[in-house]
Amino acid sequence: AINAGAGATYSWDFGAGATPSGSTNLTQSVSWSTPGTKVITLTVTKGTCTETYQAVVDVMSCQIDLELTKTVDQTVVLEGEDVTWTISVINKGPSVATGVMVSDALPAGLTYLTSTTSQGTLNPNTLLWNIGTLPVNGTATLTITTSVDAQGTFVNTAQVASHMEVDIDS
Repeated sequence: AINAGAGATYSWDFGAGATPSGSTNLTQSVSWSTPGTKVITLTVTKGTCTETYQAVVDVMSCQIDLELTKTVDQTVVLEGEDVTWTISVINKGPSVATGVMVSDALPAGLTYLTSTTSQGTLNPNTLLWNIGTLPVNGTATLTITTSVDAQGTFVNTAQVASHMEVDIDS
């Protein structure tokens, strides 16, 4: 090992996809753009002596498990009656979910009337629900009331439209 001290130079190599953010020679902060096994190489040179050190790290991606359920308060209604739909999203972890958005598509024959959310905001024109951040085991709920304007069978579908982390089963 080199007695580095004054006059030593330090050369860091973090491999492809790495973004070093700052150095004080002995310390270095870095982030990687992709998960996986990474090799960090540090070469220390003082005078004619050179030592190379390597460390292997596993860079993990944040993973979430979002589960969406949708229920309706009544399955048989008459034209002109109101129906209430409830959408719930739970984050089963293991990481916090961020940037969570849910879309709902009302079919022809249903008209949006009102809504309430336990978290975030709903755009009543697009029916895009911006939940935002959902902690591990956290649940957000949206209730939408619609009027039934026609006869027939209606399928009202909602889905998680976006999130920032990797969803384990999506």
